[in-house]
Amino acid sequence: MITYNHGSYIAQAIEGVVSQQVNFSLELLISNDCSTDQTKAICITYQQKYPGIIRLIDREQNLGMNMNFIDTLQRCNGKYIALLCEGDDYWIA
Repeated sequence: MITYNHGSYIAQAIEGVVSQQVNFSLELLISNDCSTDQTKAICITYQQKYPGIIRLIDREQNLGMNMNFIDTLQRCNGKYIALLCEGDDYWIA
């Protein structure tokens, strides 16, 4: 999940992922691309709430959407990767 200034939406996006009922382990990578709003604080709160699921990448320098996406994708560990859930999207269970 890449994000930039999605403070108004990021909590719902994260909740949509962690609320999925699955029979396998789940990892959510959130890559904050130097947001200037409350996105980082919200992501940290969720990382602390779900330490076994959420891994936060907090950029020190803005990479832009494409490079942030590519780098985040390369850091994924899972056998399968779900795409198209960014910081202003959400899934329903």
